[in-house]
Amino acid sequence: MATDASPAPLIVVGIDGSAKSEVVLRWAADQARATRSRMRVVHAWQFPELPGSIPFRIESELSEAAEKLVDRLLNDVLDGLAADVVVQEGGAVRLLLNEAANADLLVIGSHGYGHDGRDGGKLLGSVTQSCLMQATCPVVVVPVGTVF
Repeated sequence: MATDASPAPLIVVGIDGSAKSEVVLRWAADQARATRSRMRVVHAWQFPELPGSIPFRIESELSEAAEKLVDRLLNDVLDGLAADVVVQEGGAVRLLLNEAANADLLVIGSHGYGHDGRDGGKLLGSVTQSCLMQATCPVVVVPVGTVF
């Protein structure tokens, strides 16, 4: 008796912890349910620019705060859908591209946390532009302000 041992498709979704992330995460979760895909939720965070080195205690607290932020967002949105979670310090583009290297789909928002509407009407944020240009899998860009 033959069985199909191929893994389910993988959807990688990038979030930044903002309210916009919830919309992006909901879109990706709906897509994962519809296609019976696995999900990997990715959140990159960076240290604030401080003079000198950052004490380990502060590094640990920032990492823990990022993980709590992601957990809260996942609990609010995923409604029982399982997901692998990657929360890591570093650049968002590098982390997203690494995590999506073998994915079937990358889902990101059109603008990140830093978008405040004063950028002259840019259609896409810098992370989104970089991922679109460099990703090795299809990319879905969920527009800012979209409600599903």
